[in-house]
Amino acid sequence: RVHGDLISLMTLSFVGVVLASLMVVALARDPAPAFCKDPADLPFCSVLPGQGNPLPAPIPDTDTVQVWVLQAPVWEFDPTLGNITSRLKLIHTAIGLVNEVTGAEYSFEFEGIYESPNSTFPFVVANTSVPGGQDVVWCNAGAVCWDSTIDWSYYITFKQQVATINGTVFNKLIQWIPVDNDTFSVTYETFAVWNSWDNGKGKMYMSSYTCDDYAWRILGILAGWGAQFANVPISRVFLNFYVTKPPIPVDVSDPQVYAQVVNSYATYDIWGKAALCSKIVNETVKKDECEAEVGVALFEWLETSKYLYYDGQYYYLEQSGYSFDWKYVVWPVVPVTLSPEEIERKLPNGFATAATVRA
Repeated sequence: RVHGDLISLMTLSFVGVVLASLMVVALARDPAPAFCKDPADLPFCSVLPGQGNPLPAPIPDTDTVQVWVLQAPVWEFDPTLGNITSRLKLIHTAIGLVNEVTGAEYSFEFEGIYESPNSTFPFVVANTSVPGGQDVVWCNAGAVCWDSTIDWSYYITFKQQVATINGTVFNKLIQWIPVDNDTFSVTYETFAVWNSWDNGKGKMYMSSYTCDDYAWRILGILAGWGAQFANVPISRVFLNFYVTKPPIPVDVSDPQVYAQVVNSYATYDIWGKAALCSKIVNETVKKDECEAEVGVALFEWLETSKYLYYDGQYYYLEQSGYSFDWKYVVWPVVPVTLSPEEIERKLPNGFATAATVRA
């Protein structure tokens, strides 16, 4: 599930989390920029026209369905990358469903349609019509992906039944997933922004929305619908920025301000540097040096005050010292009350208009 020419950089991208109390707006899935390419090897995302397994037909209300949390190192399918992400505890999470009556198995998850690295960093491109002659293009669309099977051998980090639902709840979930897929789960947000971690009790300004966020949101919704949960501790990944003051909205309608934002991304230009590395063949030392330079640029960007694109708006983050980390920690499932009329992403204290937050 990666772009072949970017696989050497995949160790530099991440996934993260936090979940919450929800109420919803009817967001629409915007068409992706023509620049973004749908990976040919991503045939399982049902959001994409002509792709994916169809959702199952309704089942009897009396059927019993197991709910599983399934986890694997990010890019576990590649032995080298999987070993690295496993050691770093960079973990991908999916939800599994197993019908005890029929034996039918299903798995679903939230993905960056154009891969999580492309959702995390923009592409810096030439554009003579804007000040500075450069522009950024984001390929950060997200989607819920459905598979009519579970690849048990893939999920080597954690696979555990965590709850049980009946056929009524299963049918309700299946009916709701496509609606969510075109309203709420439309954008991949890699990072959360906090004032401090404080064992997960710090003030969160912005939440991520990744595979982990989606999985905990689903579990919370099922809990709200009456799912019976086992007493099983479940861990998830957080990718965090820590700021010295609340994020500052940036008015990019001012061409000069927008040029500053673009220049800040061009300074590090993660994808531009990675593209140069991908062109190096049969020169192992030179390629390793190039990839090391990409890694240095990445970690400088992570630890430096920056502009962050979040939910269609740019913000300035003031960071100081060690201001980025990632965690894989046990996190509770919080029941979510959800209705077709009420699905709104909110931030605490009205900070911004859209984001998922922790209860």
